[in-house]
Amino acid sequence: MIRRLLLLGCIGLVGGMWMLGFIARLAIATALGGTLALLARHAHAEEKTRAETNLKPGRVFRDCDECPQMVVLPAGTFTMGSPAREPGHLDTEGPRHRVTIARPFAVGRYEVTFAEWDACVYAGGCSYAPHDGSVGFGPGFGRGKRPVINVSWDDTKHYVSWINGKVGKQVYRLLTEAEWEYAARAGTTTPYAFGHTLSKSQRSGIVREDHARRAPRPVERLAQFSADRTALVGSFPPNEFGLSDMHGNVSEWVQDCWNGSYKRAPTDGSAWTTGECGRRVVRGGAWMHPQRYLRAAYRDANSSDARGSLLGFRLARTLGGPDLFAASRKAVPSDATRSDPRSPSTPSFRVGAKGAKQAGADLLHVVLPLAGAARSAPPLGHPRRPPNTRSSGSQIPVLAQLTPSRPRLRNDASPRGPAAPR
Repeated sequence: MIRRLLLLGCIGLVGGMWMLGFIARLAIATALGGTLALLARHAHAEEKTRAETNLKPGRVFRDCDECPQMVVLPAGTFTMGSPAREPGHLDTEGPRHRVTIARPFAVGRYEVTFAEWDACVYAGGCSYAPHDGSVGFGPGFGRGKRPVINVSWDDTKHYVSWINGKVGKQVYRLLTEAEWEYAARAGTTTPYAFGHTLSKSQRSGIVREDHARRAPRPVERLAQFSADRTALVGSFPPNEFGLSDMHGNVSEWVQDCWNGSYKRAPTDGSAWTTGECGRRVVRGGAWMHPQRYLRAAYRDANSSDARGSLLGFRLARTLGGPDLFAASRKAVPSDATRSDPRSPSTPSFRVGAKGAKQAGADLLHVVLPLAGAARSAPPLGHPRRPPNTRSSGSQIPVLAQLTPSRPRLRNDASPRGPAAPR
């Protein structure tokens, strides 16, 4: 009996020691796996940051299914404001001054649309669902791929916060006023990015007018103005930077506080954070404005909580920066820029990183190599998709492998050096 008890005790002791050893080994493996997974995340984040900072001007990309398409703009120097001889010139557009954009950055290819805003509402990131027309004046203009309207400067901050949360970086924001004018001019010094007018027939020197006492014939326009509603984004030709609707469609909120002139304005492209900060600058003119309000230099302001059918916005994105958490990434190839810009099925590619829970089981994939394993791992998750939206099933290379054409840069926006102001 004693022998049996001793034997059972020895077996229990050995089993307990083995179990303790197994638990210890498991704990060590789990901790090691988590550490290596964290290193993989950092390596992956650094790789993505390098890919972003190496993007060439003209690259078009998208960070997620519901994220706006972004276009990379080059660094450069330009003259901000308008000369006194420019038709429609206002005192608020002076004095003219040189502004240097020191680093490339990305700008929304289109104004933020109702489809993109509604995705934020559906996901709970935005609590306000704006009306799609002039409130109190009949039916709306339509949602979908029309620019979102009836949103205030304060409202845009909720959308920006939601987008940043989706991509895991504090990189999305409103454009500064200087960035907006730089993007709108796209290397030109004329009132509009397309020349001295927004009518194609007048650009070519042809004035389509009937003989005496007859109204001018309709001309083909290059922007939405003097109209009865907004237009679908991308309905008009883009400027040299590949950006659509910088003139017209909706007036776009920018980050800056309002100041009545450019005296003591920043010259480095940053936002002007002093002045009348209860009022924020709007740029670009809107669908019902006359053409002179669409000039690249025209500026106006509204209360930061004002909402109206003329007001919308466009996003900017800082290139590079640390990840807050791993996020899936989407990219748009250059050939997508040649197709219908309103198509909801833009080709995309997903990149993800393994989580610590998966690291123990896939240790070798995390270690050899770290960045490669992180790239090949499945994504951590996928956000809910609002109804009536669909993602593309096609896959394309990651951002660094895209080869879209570089935009033709002109005048003082050239990275080779600024031209003398005219």
